[in-house]
Amino acid sequence: MPRLNWIFFLIFGSFGLLFFLYPEFDVAISSVFFEERFDKEYLPYKILYEGTKIISFTSVLLLLILITLSFFGKIFKNLTRKNLFFLLLAILLGPGLVVNVIFKDNWGRPRPKQIQEFKGKATHMPPFVISQECDKNCSFVCGHASMGYVFVALAFIYRNRRKEIFWSSVVAGSLIGLGRVAQGGHFFSDVIFSFFFTYITIRVLYFVMYSKEEYSPTTETKV
Repeated sequence: MPRLNWIFFLIFGSFGLLFFLYPEFDVAISSVFFEERFDKEYLPYKILYEGTKIISFTSVLLLLILITLSFFGKIFKNLTRKNLFFLLLAILLGPGLVVNVIFKDNWGRPRPKQIQEFKGKATHMPPFVISQECDKNCSFVCGHASMGYVFVALAFIYRNRRKEIFWSSVVAGSLIGLGRVAQGGHFFSDVIFSFFFTYITIRVLYFVMYSKEEYSPTTETKV
């Protein structure tokens, strides 16, 4: 799994600079899915959209149940109460606070279906530019994709399977994000930075919760 080092932030900055200097790149990608309108009713896209909401609710509910049961003993291997709280906080802070509150509700980037290039009224804005083109629940960054990416948190607990878990989560989040791009709900850059912000949140949370311990939650690999 990538560490939060200069290489990570160099890649982050490179993507940011790319989409800032060439905002038309986002429009070009979205235009692939636009024919008079975006097809929001295409069944696979709807399944991804609605399924992600169900997974979000179910995951939080399941973790709350497991945390309650943890007071009566260990549930499954590695799922200590602390690890369960880590997973719950990863969802609440990543997709919840950082993605949906700090960015989506405050950045003001209009969605593809809202901009003039796709028969909307808003002016297209590049990522990282705060605007007034959208009031709330805006495009930057992709909330649905973040719910796929947040399962990267499991890789910090089950470190012997961390590569499989990490890449499975990245693929899941990216497919969900692609579905939202196809629906006109998000730009491609919204999906990319959804991963970055979700992953950074998980990394920081892990450091805060486990930095005082000599080993990771599984005691298999040093942090």
